Amino acid sequence: MNILSRYIFFRTLKSILIVFLLFGSLLGLLGYADELSRRGSETFTSYHVMVFTLMELPSEIYRYFFAFIVMVGTLVSVGGLAATSELTAIRATGLPASRLLATIMTPAVFAIGLLFVMGEVIAPQLRLEANLYRADFIGRDAGPDFGDWYQSGNQMVSVGQFITAQDARNVYIVTLNDQGNVDYTLSAAEVALQEEAWQLTDVVVTEWAGTDRENVSFRRYSEDTRTIAAPLSPEIIYNLGTRMRVLTLPQLYERLVFLQERAVADPVVALEFWSRLSAPLLTLAISLIGIAFVFGSTRSISIGMRIAMGVALALVLQIAQQFFGPAGLFIGLTPALATLFPVLMALGVGAWLLRRNM
Repeated sequence: MNILSRYIFFRTLKSILIVFLLFGSLLGLLGYADELSRRGSETFTSYHVMVFTLMELPSEIYRYFFAFIVMVGTLVSVGGLAATSELTAIRATGLPASRLLATIMTPAVFAIGLLFVMGEVIAPQLRLEANLYRADFIGRDAGPDFGDWYQSGNQMVSVGQFITAQDARNVYIVTLNDQGNVDYTLSAAEVALQEEAWQLTDVVVTEWAGTDRENVSFRRYSEDTRTIAAPLSPEIIYNLGTRMRVLTLPQLYERLVFLQERAVADPVVALEFWSRLSAPLLTLAISLIGIAFVFGSTRSISIGMRIAMGVALALVLQIAQQFFGPAGLFIGLTPALATLFPVLMALGVGAWLLRRNM
């Protein structure tokens, strides 16, 4: 990395960091005020609200401002170079346009990688911990939502509540016979979950016989404990019951694969996965669009106006991407295509603008 590349790299990273702090401060203050007004109490004091807000802040920044932090920070840096004629001087040295663009985009790509790791690996876990932290003080359950049924082979499983990842309450298991009829059902007040076996406590067993409505009979009895082979791993059940916003990207992929293997169509999960996976590509696309506007001639339109136009167009494309996903599912597109089509369109617009202006 030569002197010019280092200068642009650290200048752009500094701009992105400043924009990150500005957006983070604004979002943090708004979140603190909102949380304090809605849930502040003698047990959940202003100090606890501040800790909760700081733990949740990375997730909120990534969710709402990921693309714009990188784009605005990059545009501020490049716009500053253009405003002081440094960009003109750099181009006058004969530096190829492709190399100049690569030099400008290198810090943006670096920042995209850092923010992506923060938003998809660190922030979801912090958000989950924040919810649990708040629940300890306001007395509300912040655990996963359960009640749905999940199939594993010839068994159907429903979990009422997780105390920990290995301790569940109100678990129901339905076992089917080879003909697809109910063989027996188990309900347990408490279950110790392990990878290979589940230890059920306070069990009610119901055995069913007969297939016709008039000939159906059952026998019900209780057992103190019963050990069964684990129909599902504790991790996947916990994953299925957890809100998608607090799942990391690898965990969301595990849920998607689990549902696909069992032929359970859930386009919402697939759309969420592809949207989060394509977020860096969308950020790169709108950053290219903004840079393309800066490289245009300043004889008729000022640098400030060009930056504003780039931000406006990028905002329109990002909103279009958010709306096109559900609309694409409605017209029959796959979740991947519904998510990637507007991203590829934004990349195409950015490439066309760069070719025209550079």
